[in-house]
Amino acid sequence: WDVLYPPHKLRVPAALYYPSTPIISWTEFALPAAQAALPDGGHPLCLLVLIFPHLSIKLEITPSAGGSPAGDRRYVSVWDVLLGLYNGLRTPITPAALADMASADQRGLARSATRRMELLPSDRGSSSIRKVDFLGRRRRFLGIRSAQPGEVPLGKGLGEVFVVD
Repeated sequence: WDVLYPPHKLRVPAALYYPSTPIISWTEFALPAAQAALPDGGHPLCLLVLIFPHLSIKLEITPSAGGSPAGDRRYVSVWDVLLGLYNGLRTPITPAALADMASADQRGLARSATRRMELLPSDRGSSSIRKVDFLGRRRRFLGIRSAQPGEVPLGKGLGEVFVVD
């Protein structure tokens, strides 16, 4: 899935190359995205923190209120992760954060934003640089994995933080 596009436009390309691979169903989108470790009860998590390797992007994902295939529930579903990732990456970069960057990084982000606007007619006319622009052309979402101890941001616990691949 290319995170530039909304998750409702999700396509599963693996099915094109591996015909025996089943396409994910809406019922699977309603499953918990992650569970606590067995010593901690193994319950579905109600908060996930997503981080990106080598980028200062941190997104907190909570259960969506309605609008999800799972209906009313108290855990973060697979759909919540996809929707939260998309919405979080659409967030504009603050002018202060942009000003703190090196000019070469600013130029790279501007190029990435220009490409995004070419691909998304709805973004044309917007001068905002968004978090998704940090990803450049590496926008394919492969999944999440548990963060290792050295990757966990301050104030967050091991087991609630996941790295986006």
